[in-house]
Amino acid sequence: MNLHVTTPFRIDRNLGKAYNDTFRLIGDDDWLCITDYDVLFLLPDTINNLYGYIERYPEADMFVSWANRTFHSNQQLYGGPVATSFHIPHDDVISNQIKIAREAQRDLYKVTRIQRTISGFLMVIPKRTWNEIKFVEDLKCLGVDSVFSQRMVDAGKTIYRMDGVYVWHTYRLENGVKDKSHLE
Repeated sequence: MNLHVTTPFRIDRNLGKAYNDTFRLIGDDDWLCITDYDVLFLLPDTINNLYGYIERYPEADMFVSWANRTFHSNQQLYGGPVATSFHIPHDDVISNQIKIAREAQRDLYKVTRIQRTISGFLMVIPKRTWNEIKFVEDLKCLGVDSVFSQRMVDAGKTIYRMDGVYVWHTYRLENGVKDKSHLE
């Protein structure tokens, strides 16, 4: 089993096709960690921790994480005590975000099951899941993760939030979460 960490891209902005093309490149027993281009791992051991989650919860069909900013998935928006004191999601001081990541890491290897649509800024998915449910290729950038995760929920797949993993997600920081001009 290997874990591949990547940020798939296509010049035509067909994100679903970029994800599917990337899955075709990995082995049948492998896992793929897909991140948005504006995600930052804040702690040096984050990728090792992703392996740890896979080892402890091999039955998972997808893992997601906490972040400082997301649009529709409050169950991925971290709000612990340190985070609250820095007023995330608006605090853009990376050293503060690292403190929040360390706080979240206290729950390392704990999970929370999510049974609704997720925000796909970070998704860790085994190829076996992708073999059953592919990404839709006609949505360009918008909605690819939402449609994929809803199809997973509808199929009864297991989605876990890694409670000990917190990442920085720039997510429309300059112009607000409703701005989509960079995606069109």
